[in-house]
Amino acid sequence: MKVILRDSEKHIALTSPAEFFALRSEAFFEAPENMREEMPEVYRLLCQFYRQQPVPLAIAGM
Repeated sequence: MKVILRDSEKHIALTSPAEFFALRSEAFFEAPENMREEMPEVYRLLCQFYRQQPVPLAIAGM
């Protein structure tokens, strides 16, 4: 599932840090694979913030 921001959401996310956080948090839970690929640093920070890893880490030897 790919979360696509509407133009109005993009504008809000770029002008308000709180809205950016809200929109990226939503994507973190709804489409974590996509977020990890497109915004790896934001994904990593949200993993730390929420103390969750929605996309499982690769297991060595598999």
